[in-house]
Amino acid sequence: MAQRFTDRLAYLQSERTSEEKSGDYFDNILTNIERYGLSIVHVCPREDEEGLNYSYSIGLYDTFGQPEVLVSGFPIKLAHSVLNHLAERCAEGLIAQPDIRYGDFLGGGADVIFRPMLSRFVKPTMLSCAWFYGKDFRFPAYQCICPDLNNVFPWEDGFDSSWRSRQALLYEGAEITPVEEELLG
Repeated sequence: MAQRFTDRLAYLQSERTSEEKSGDYFDNILTNIERYGLSIVHVCPREDEEGLNYSYSIGLYDTFGQPEVLVSGFPIKLAHSVLNHLAERCAEGLIAQPDIRYGDFLGGGADVIFRPMLSRFVKPTMLSCAWFYGKDFRFPAYQCICPDLNNVFPWEDGFDSSWRSRQALLYEGAEITPVEEELLG
C-alpha cells in the first residue's frame, strides 16, 4: 500500500483497547482500510420503510489523499463495485477530478461524474467517516453521480426526469427535492 496521507488509521489502531478490537463495527472499518485502502458503509432503509439507499467510502482520504465518495440510489452490489474500483484506480495514481466523465465505473457505456458534496449533507450521511476522521467533518467528500439510461446527467438537457427520484443530488446548485430532504432527516 502506498504511503498514507493522514495518520488516522495508525492513531485509531493504537487508541483502541483489545476489548474494543473484538471484531466490532469500528474494528471492521479499520481492518478494511488497512487491507483495501477503504471501508464501505451501506445505508439502507429497513424493509418496512420507504427510502433511498446510499453507500459511502471511509479511508480514501487517509490512504490516497482523495475525497471520500458517496453514491446514492445504486443497488448495494453496484455501489460496492464502484467504490472498490475507485480505490483500485486511486492506488494506480488516479486523482479523481470534479465534473470529468469517467467511463469505466459502471460498464455498459455509462459514465459517472464526481462533484463536491455540500457540507450540510456530509454530516447527516457520513457519520462513520466523522468517527474515523475525528468528528470534525473536515475531510473532503465527493458524490458519484450516475446518468440516466441515455448517459445524460441531471443538469444536462435531455435528462430523463423520471430518474430524478432515483438518486439524491448533494452538490452545490442542485435543486433540493424531497429526495434530498429525506437524507437531511
